[in-house]
Amino acid sequence: MADDACEAAESPGKRLHAALTRAYDLEEWELALLDQACKTLDLCGTLEGALDADGALMATRAGVRAHPAAVELRAQRIVFARLVAALRIPLEADDEGRPRLQRRGPRGVYGLGAA
Repeated sequence: MADDACEAAESPGKRLHAALTRAYDLEEWELALLDQACKTLDLCGTLEGALDADGALMATRAGVRAHPAAVELRAQRIVFARLVAALRIPLEADDEGRPRLQRRGPRGVYGLGAA
């Protein structure tokens, strides 16, 4: 079921899904995270396409503003980075041939006021 989740995804998400499922034996929860990362990566591609077509800035009654897709793209890139970090995919091997594991976790949400 989890492998089917990226079937409808665009090319970058499918390539990511295929590469990671070939390279690693993922648990069900990791496949769920990977599926979300694939969808997020494809959404980033769609948003980038909108920015390429319309430009990064838009004229509004209030003046020139950032395109809404630019704002959403920034948010989706953060989501993608957190999903990939949560997967803890090993990084390249160190000098002795041992894979380096990612030690960082996804960062939490910060509050608006002082604690």
